Amino acid sequence: RRPSPELIQAISAMDENIDRVMKLSGGFRSPDVAHTSTAALCAQPVPWSAHDEVDGVAIDTDCMRDASKLALEKYGALDGLNDSQRLAVEGAACNRLTLVQGPPGTGKTAVAIRILRHWARLASSEADDQPPNPILATSDSNIAVDNLVEGCANVGLKVVRLGRPEAIRPELLRFCIDRPSNSNQSNLHPGFSGASVSAFKEKIKYIRNAQVVCCTCIGSGGDILDNMIFERVLVDEATQATEPAVLVPISRGCRQLVLVGDHCQLPPTVLSTQAEEEGLGVPLFSRMVACGVLPYMLDTQYRMHPAIAMFPSDLFY
Repeated sequence: RRPSPELIQAISAMDENIDRVMKLSGGFRSPDVAHTSTAALCAQPVPWSAHDEVDGVAIDTDCMRDASKLALEKYGALDGLNDSQRLAVEGAACNRLTLVQGPPGTGKTAVAIRILRHWARLASSEADDQPPNPILATSDSNIAVDNLVEGCANVGLKVVRLGRPEAIRPELLRFCIDRPSNSNQSNLHPGFSGASVSAFKEKIKYIRNAQVVCCTCIGSGGDILDNMIFERVLVDEATQATEPAVLVPISRGCRQLVLVGDHCQLPPTVLSTQAEEEGLGVPLFSRMVACGVLPYMLDTQYRMHPAIAMFPSDLFY
């Protein structure tokens, strides 16, 4: 029996994403995991800086965790957070892979912004003469990416937005390097001009000088990011993205990854029933949970009346 047009379309889209991953796969590292569980491997702390990771040299993980916690205090990364949010930010500062599960109204995006701000301050402290590599912040939808851009700008981070201008909220176009030439010049992000942004090399320069680069997961596979390394990657609403889509930003040289989402809410949108049954509808977040990686659960919600929140809390969590 011939496959349905929907299945062909789903497989073609998946193949395109996999092609992007294979193209970018030079950023992957291949640790020996023969005798290491997925959960244990992901819980390993990242080196204090890239230069601390030397093959054949034992690294004191306790010292690295202590250093990470001191940095959290130094940069005020935990100020004003509730207990569950503090644990999530601490985990993101220390671990190679961190899953942050946030039920409705618990402040997932606020925690994501706090993690990005801490990473940016940490990267600045690690930099020598050259500017540090930017952080890559992505999501499956343009709406979620816009929320990341707005949050980063509100905390004073130098953020650049990649993507089609028509898919971006008008008030955020000043952060977009591809914004229309007739946009309001008085509101542009400092350092941008219509003449300079039109040049491809100038765009790359602004991206390299940014602290955070925001785009969709698929957009992170664009040619403009070729030859760039993003050691720290955050994916917001990660449970609404298919696994091939999330692999695209990861393949940009990621050494430290945070997935923010809630696998008890909406799954990825997969048009083909057959493709979904074959596993395309299982996000990377859920697969890591199944492998034993415990998510940090945000347990305090600020959106709903307690009586309304009781129903989803009892039924799903």
